[in-house]
Amino acid sequence: MVKYAVLFCFCFSIMLISKAQTYDFGTGSKEALQSYQQGWKEILDLGEWTKAEESFRKAVAIDPNFDLAWAQVGRISNDPEERKEILEKLESMVITSDGWIGRLLEVYLGSLVIIDAKDLGKAVDPKLGKDFIQKLYQTSQEFLKEYPDETYIEAEYIEAIHAIYGGNAALDSISNRGISSKSPFFKSYESMVYAEVEEFESAYESLKELKQMLESKDSPTLPYTEATILEAEGKNEEALVSINQCLELDPKHSLAKRLRAKLLQ
Repeated sequence: MVKYAVLFCFCFSIMLISKAQTYDFGTGSKEALQSYQQGWKEILDLGEWTKAEESFRKAVAIDPNFDLAWAQVGRISNDPEERKEILEKLESMVITSDGWIGRLLEVYLGSLVIIDAKDLGKAVDPKLGKDFIQKLYQTSQEFLKEYPDETYIEAEYIEAIHAIYGGNAALDSISNRGISSKSPFFKSYESMVYAEVEEFESAYESLKELKQMLESKDSPTLPYTEATILEAEGKNEEALVSINQCLELDPKHSLAKRLRAKLLQ
């Protein structure tokens, strides 16, 4: 009996190790990787764009060759010249980078080009946007087969499903993958997509669950999610109040700034 118990413990340990497989995203520094992951948590789970920028910049300060972290600095930077420099630097790295580094860089550079165009007030070629979403979908889907526990790649995968197949498909995927409570991002996203498909009771229920998940009630993701629901309901004045609360908490929240501009039109 003891023999079988030891065997079970050994097998269970192997299962846990396999399940916990993570990716280093191209850095040999644990500290840089920690800052990189913290940046994703701040921007996606908490809506704290200012803190996320600090974390991504800390990652590249620790490891100046951390190309994927540089990509996130470029995506979040408000400095067009800096973004241009990062874009030019990383374009050459896509060609020379093997495996997942090159594939992920290609995706992030696609988004960087689109972000740059939007921030400069330029029209984005619809084909460029479509090609980016398809690349994001394919790359993240294949990446997750190898690294299923990388939550923030999974978040972008759900966003790609939403963009290609629509809100109901995104909700089905969240449900089928059992991830609605995996992180605040998924609960917030679930809430906003419910509002998009006009299931407002479910949207507010998910918002309530999001509030319970978050340690801080001052997280910008709360008023941003609420504003998105209110805007979908046509309650623009109330939505504007919530979006202003979000921007008071974090003036750098780019998605909130775009929603505010839309509400003021």
